[in-house]
Formats: sequence, structure tokens, C-alpha cells
Amino acid sequence: MNGIDIDELNKKMHVKDLSTGKVTIGIYGIKTILQRVPLLMLLLPFLYLLIALGLGQICYDFVAERRLIVPVGHCTENGCKLPVKSANK
Repeated sequence: MNGIDIDELNKKMHVKDLSTGKVTIGIYGIKTILQRVPLLMLLLPFLYLLIALGLGQICYDFVAERRLIVPVGHCTENGCKLPVKSANK
């Protein structure tokens, strides 16, 4: 998938800037998103502080290792298989 290792895609979020083609990974991907969504820009000072203290990627990795949305190993070159919730309550 454009030179990005599928195992890395499963472990960390990758964000591609379509205007430059640059790919940012992990906490830096979060930063890229926050820089482009006006309402989320309010969180940037906190994110910059985490990165400056060396805690940004550590916090990102902590959350990423425990995420349940797309479990590691469920993605292929064609996309990611998401768990389906039943409509029965």
C-alpha cells in the first residue's frame, strides 16, 4: 500500500497530506489532523506540550495498543474488517 508496511498500518495510524504526499505516523498523525480541523485546534497546545516532554508518542502507543475499533491483524491491502454490532438489544 504505497510503500507503507501493512503491519505498521495495523499498529499506528498513518495520515497522508494529499497536497504534499507527506505521511505522518502516530502522535504526529494526530497533530496533522488537529492542525486542520478548526474546533480541534484548541487541543494543539496540550499536544505540543506532550510531544515536547517526550510523552506524546508514549501516550499514543498506550491508547493504540488498547484500541478495539480495528484490532491488529484485521487489515489487508483492500481495507480493514470492522466488527459488526448486532441490532438486537
